[in-house]
Amino acid sequence: MPFFCIDRTQVNLPVFAPNALITRDTLLTSLVFFPLVPLGVWLGVWMNRRISERAFMRVVFAFLFVTGLELIFQFEQFFSRR
Repeated sequence: MPFFCIDRTQVNLPVFAPNALITRDTLLTSLVFFPLVPLGVWLGVWMNRRISERAFMRVVFAFLFVTGLELIFQFEQFFSRR
């Protein structure tokens, strides 16, 4: 946990990230969305009962394929605003 909360501006060691990943702002954002957790759990259980394993695997593989393409070709350069 300290490796995510402390950055190199506080302690100059190579094990720490250049910028802290867990900050006051990220914790407040998590607190705002925390009430949606039960809805997400309910939706996941509902989808698990409704969708076949075969369809689920197809969706997962499709997302993995698109993610792989993005890693190879770095699509963010096409969608970034300049």
